[in-house]
Amino acid sequence: MSTLQSSASYTSPDKNPTGGVYSCAIGKSFYERLFPDSYLHFCMSYITLHWLSNHSPLPGISFNTIEYGADESVRRAWKEQARKDLTNFLSLRAAELVSGAGLLGVMVSAKQDSTTVNPF
Repeated sequence: MSTLQSSASYTSPDKNPTGGVYSCAIGKSFYERLFPDSYLHFCMSYITLHWLSNHSPLPGISFNTIEYGADESVRRAWKEQARKDLTNFLSLRAAELVSGAGLLGVMVSAKQDSTTVNPF
């Protein structure tokens, strides 16, 4: 805590006279509203956007991965759920971000054949 309170901290008025930077971790799903409209100036999400909001109706799928060798119908179902989730996430954050704000999202991806996972 003493580091955050020092003059070297990014939260220090000496470093940022307009009020500093405030980071937070929220124990809620990012597939729901987290902040009021036009509240955030920057949003960052590392290695979380590949987690599905719902996987129960999708056989052969965990919350974040497709089983190796899954058939085309399973891959299609996963892709559709992932598309819905990403669209929802982006819509929610768009409402929470001020005009001109930034959003940084790092995601896991796979090649078209779904056999190789790329870390970014």
